[in-house]
Amino acid sequence: MKELDEKVKISMDLHIHSHYSDSPFSIDQLFKIATMQGLSYIAIADHDTIKGINDIKKAVKNYDLKAIPAIEISAYSFSLNKKVHILAYGYHKAMPHTEKLCNILLERRTRHSIMQIEMIRKQGYKLDLDEVKKIAQHSAAIYKQHIMEALLRNGYTQKVLSPLYDYFFKNNGICSKDMDYIDVHDVVKAVKMDGCMAVAAHPSKSSCLPVIEDLVKTGLDGLEINHPDHNESEQQMIRQLADRYNLILTGGSDFHGRYGNPPFMGCCLAPCPELFLEKLSSISGPQSILF
Repeated sequence: MKELDEKVKISMDLHIHSHYSDSPFSIDQLFKIATMQGLSYIAIADHDTIKGINDIKKAVKNYDLKAIPAIEISAYSFSLNKKVHILAYGYHKAMPHTEKLCNILLERRTRHSIMQIEMIRKQGYKLDLDEVKKIAQHSAAIYKQHIMEALLRNGYTQKVLSPLYDYFFKNNGICSKDMDYIDVHDVVKAVKMDGCMAVAAHPSKSSCLPVIEDLVKTGLDGLEINHPDHNESEQQMIRQLADRYNLILTGGSDFHGRYGNPPFMGCCLAPCPELFLEKLSSISGPQSILF
């Protein structure tokens, strides 16, 4: 591979979101930002969807930037009673096993969001379902961020992630009860059946480190070590697990624009981009590591 032979510094952000899930930015806008940040490779890993695939293929022709096929799948560890996210890299034209699970998740998420909208309306807030659907028109599902954007436009808050967001969706908020997720082991199995690399996203933030050994047995390939929510001691624990189980280490900003926390695109990068590309090529095949 030419990319692996070049003796140049590679900057790789492997965790970015678009308006096809819970970010306000289009694919083209993300490519513009990535170019301004001087990135070499990006992975747009939308939640539970590869709906942006055609836009990504178009964008790589217009920018001096490489894109790696990716998706972030929402899952659950029933042994830990915690949510766990799995990043999958290197899919082919489709991911039949993974998409089957994701379609279930997307339908559940939208149904759950509509229920949350009704609960907020009953509290006396002006919140119109059609307005929320319009805000989420590009997305594969309705997310909390779309609900908060509608409330922002109606003057109830000045930003999406705000005390009002916490009031509704955190702790014992009226909308804090989460949707039903799919077992993380089933997700990893599906990702591997589709010939992709399976990486545990922000494993310390998700508090899923205790189940990494079991996930390795299921097929887990890597851990996301560089993430805005990981401190040095957490990174050290992740590195020790990676060494113990021979896992690849990745990194990314988890960029959501103003629908997420402040860190900017490129604030966290893959620690060993050349090794990542080699490993991905061995798992998914050379034809699947780039659009």
